[in-house]
Amino acid sequence: MGRLTIVVALVAVLVGYLIGTSPAGVTPPTTPPGSPTALLPPWPIFRVAIALNEFFEAAAVATRPPPVQVKTLATAYWQSEISYSLTKSGAIDEVGAEGGVACEDVAAKLKLVPDFLCRMMRAGEGIKLLSTDAQGKY
Repeated sequence: MGRLTIVVALVAVLVGYLIGTSPAGVTPPTTPPGSPTALLPPWPIFRVAIALNEFFEAAAVATRPPPVQVKTLATAYWQSEISYSLTKSGAIDEVGAEGGVACEDVAAKLKLVPDFLCRMMRAGEGIKLLSTDAQGKY
């Protein structure tokens, strides 16, 4: 029970530090209408969330076995290529605008080769960039 108390106290100190050092009422200088920036929580909460995210990300990296680290590094390039290709072709925008569309429909609308685009979209699903429903629509 003593260790738990120490951990809770350290977390409380960290949260207090982040909130105490956060400037009050900080907002971006200009927020365009419809900007996703307006969806962000207040600055102190945002800083705490970022600190927690960085902590858990560092813990995940520290506990990742070396073979997984090598695989992550080895596949980083093709993952970025998939992201770039789907974004540059407009497939991401098309799926985001409509939702619930088949890859063949996206290919037809964008005048792309359906077989290639469907493979790229499946690869995008593999890297968690896209998702499909029960009918296989994006």
